[in-house]
Order: sequence, then C-alpha cells, then structure tokens
Amino acid sequence: MSSVYSQSPPVSEIDDFGWNTIQDRLRDSVVAIKSNTAFYFDTEMPGNSTSTGFVVDSEHGLIVSSRHVMETGPVSHKAVFANDIEVALQPFFYDPVHDFSIFRYNPAELKSFKPT
Repeated sequence: MSSVYSQSPPVSEIDDFGWNTIQDRLRDSVVAIKSNTAFYFDTEMPGNSTSTGFVVDSEHGLIVSSRHVMETGPVSHKAVFANDIEVALQPFFYDPVHDFSIFRYNPAELKSFKPT
C-alpha cells in the first residue's frame, strides 16, 4: 500500500505545476496592513500591529483580511503594497461568523501601479 507522500512529484517537477507563475502574478495583490490604535477603547489597548490581506477588486479598491484585523473603536489602517506604496484603508464590511473583513482604498492613490 503506497502513501500519498510517496506519490508526490520530485522537487524539480513542482515548477511544472506553475507555482512560480502563480506567485509572480499574484505578488502585487498581497499587502501588509498596518494598524494603529491611538488609545484604549472597550477591550483594545493602544498600539501598532501588522497583518496581511489581499486585493480582491483593484478597480473598486477592495482588500480582504481576517476579521480581527478590523478592530473595534477608532483605529487607522494603511495597506503597504509590494512596491512600498502606502494607502489609507477604510473599514467596509466584516463578517464575525466567517472571520473575514473587507477594507476599501482609493485606487487612484496607486497611480501607475495596479495590483492584479
């Protein structure tokens, strides 16, 4: 009886699947989200945090992340793209049951850069 692991392709064949192509294509859509909580609010303490998200609609400026990234209270969020461009984010929607949040940014702020 053979295992699934013994049927894995050799490392030299992994790129044939196209992982490098996929990574190259999606790299510009992954963002770092910098959050700054200025003061105590509810159970949140002041401080800074960094998380990740990804662009799901570049024309409308929509980024998806985990629910906990969109904290309660007054928090400022910025997205940092692969080319170090920072844009302000506004909370748009969150779903506490399915653990995701959607932020909005102004696509015009990216000028000549457009995530795919």
